[in-house]
Amino acid sequence: MAVADLAGGEWPERARRAAAKLSENSDQGSIRAALLADVRAAFTAKGVDRLSSDELASYLGSLDDRPWPEYRAGKPISKSQVARLLKPLGVSSGTIRLPDGGTLKGYLPDGIRRRVRQIPPRRNRHNVTSPGFPRFCARFQNVTGERL
Repeated sequence: MAVADLAGGEWPERARRAAAKLSENSDQGSIRAALLADVRAAFTAKGVDRLSSDELASYLGSLDDRPWPEYRAGKPISKSQVARLLKPLGVSSGTIRLPDGGTLKGYLPDGIRRRVRQIPPRRNRHNVTSPGFPRFCARFQNVTGERL
């Protein structure tokens, strides 16, 4: 941002728009990853092989230490919000048959497990372990004058 501000012209605005867009994408990616992990935990916690959309949304809304109880405007996440977040990951609800023979819309764990395995670990491009970081930092000094 500082470089864009120094460059002037259209650059400060362009840099801020790009940063906002990158932040938005990162936030959505991390919220989806958290949701997948919590959905998988729901199957484990309940010890079932299928969950209705209502039951899943209710379970997520009961997790006090997660974002779901106050997901939007202080209200718990809804089943349609769960579906919207999972859809870009290729996970969708379908008709599930209940032990009593009835049917509901819900999720099976196989699709969730498959997606959890396919999500690459989050990588921070600016992490000190990135390949170019040592070469980049070699040009700078810390506050004591020592080379980094």
